[in-house]
Amino acid sequence: MVRRSPLLVLLLSACSVDGEQAALGDCSVAGELRVTLGEGADGFAAIPDDGEPTLYQGSQGGTHLILGAQIETPDPVDHYTVTLLAEAGEAPCDTAECSAWTPIGGFTVELDPTSGRISQSGPTRVELFNLFLIVENWVAAPRRRVNIVVVDPCERSGSASRIF
Repeated sequence: MVRRSPLLVLLLSACSVDGEQAALGDCSVAGELRVTLGEGADGFAAIPDDGEPTLYQGSQGGTHLILGAQIETPDPVDHYTVTLLAEAGEAPCDTAECSAWTPIGGFTVELDPTSGRISQSGPTRVELFNLFLIVENWVAAPRRRVNIVVVDPCERSGSASRIF
């Protein structure tokens, strides 16, 4: 007959075998993700309302942004799918609903603890950073827009859009 300590049984029942539950969080918690677009290679930094993200010039003439996001979430997890899209628009086109936008860069990435690009900065706040977005003709465009969509493993999502 094997005798188990009540403390050991309690401790083992709180742990998932493969860590999957920790990554998923509590999918019964409803709510959307509130996303703020920012920038930063080593951490999240907000882009001022009257500012623009830093544009980096590559040694071969390419240009890129290093973006980030701050997420208010009902249940922080450690896995996110992030989609970024940069667009160029005409000068009079200054609303988020404008239809005259042309894609100039974009990608989708899966972030998990091994990516080194996720940090929890509060009980319901997660920050994503070092999101490298290659953009074409950023400087030449009269108006620029960056859209971000973030989805967690429970299919909760949120988005943000900024016009520069």
